[in-house]
Amino acid sequence: MTSFSSSSSHLTEDLRDTFSIKIILAPLGLPDARTNCKPYIDLIKRRLLLEGSGLHFKPTQDSPFRNWSMLRDRVHIRFCDAVDFSSSDWEELHVHRKAFAVIGVVHCPSSSSSSANMEEVYQQFEQLKLNPNLKNALRFQIYAFEPGQGEENNIDLLRKEEVILFPNQDQEHTTFYITTILSDLVSLLLRDLEDVTKRMLKSRQVILLTPADRVDTHAEIVKNKKLMMARRQKYVADFCILAGAAIDARKYYKEALDLARQASDFIWAGGALEGLAACSLLLDDDKNNDAEKNAMGYIREALSCYQRLSKRVTYMLRISAAFKLARISLSLYLNGDKSLRHKTCEHIRAIMGISVEASLKERVGVCVEAACIASSLGYFRTATMYIHRASLVCAKLGSYEHATTLLRIAIAEYNIVMDSSSSSSSS
Repeated sequence: MTSFSSSSSHLTEDLRDTFSIKIILAPLGLPDARTNCKPYIDLIKRRLLLEGSGLHFKPTQDSPFRNWSMLRDRVHIRFCDAVDFSSSDWEELHVHRKAFAVIGVVHCPSSSSSSANMEEVYQQFEQLKLNPNLKNALRFQIYAFEPGQGEENNIDLLRKEEVILFPNQDQEHTTFYITTILSDLVSLLLRDLEDVTKRMLKSRQVILLTPADRVDTHAEIVKNKKLMMARRQKYVADFCILAGAAIDARKYYKEALDLARQASDFIWAGGALEGLAACSLLLDDDKNNDAEKNAMGYIREALSCYQRLSKRVTYMLRISAAFKLARISLSLYLNGDKSLRHKTCEHIRAIMGISVEASLKERVGVCVEAACIASSLGYFRTATMYIHRASLVCAKLGSYEHATTLLRIAIAEYNIVMDSSSSSSSS
């Protein structure tokens, strides 16, 4: 359902995405060559966690990450396919939605029948830097797999620092090399994130805005020092948690929350509470149920903050937060707390109620995500109902192919026999 991916991509966020650095993977070359990139992209996607001990990073004396420890802290990564990624209007509030690095993946045998072809690949890579969705990326690299003599002897190619040639080896050695190169990339990103936060703490000129801030109120926002300080502290906290410095992040989130409440800046107070929820998981990574229950408490408070403002403005924030709440509740249920089965279903119903404010495309994503959670709970008829509802919305949008696909999913996954009236409604 690629046509709906941009409108619903943030609905699939897990709370752990809050402390994961987003890196975009983009296959390069001709269409056939991009298909051959998939095995290597799958290998890269396995590296979701990097230990601090394997990184070349040490906080400076004035670093906001001053409590970061290579012996204790780890950096989480969230890889995203380029075709599925779109920038978010709320990325200043939720910094983790920004893509901070882009990796172009090349299968050399499919792309290098001539040196000119590799130059074309490099031009595709250069075009990525102009993509407005990737405007926040701090690092761009090309990972070239299975290089031949043409690439290894291409002096112009080798001079480009962004191009990394992976030697032809077995999968085990290739995986090790990928981990090493990613560790180097993330080490550079940590220095970049540190520089950004240091500049933010020293600056009084940066203005952080969201879609909830009307243009006619921008001057008032700038004059409100407490509000500006709250947003700045929240922004710095987001960078801290992405770097794995959860202790520092928690400090800045608490400061941001106090200031935001005093300034009645409820959206940013809600954002700080979501950050504290993520900290509770990151600082207790042994999956202690108490940590997850504490996280749920923070998210409930965040929802209360968002509900104090216009429903039309904050509906996506409320839906996203409510899905996080439902997923934590689902996780606890699957780990043995059977009392949460019905409660999780109630969270889904609440989300469906909020979604009346959403666009039709957004409702498709909401219905599909709700169906996934209902199915995991064992409520298969409920899941089928949500899938069917999504198919009807697709039909309203004129996307009959997607509508039919959704009905087929319902039939295949939940063993539902559709009558003729049901199938004709989407065709």
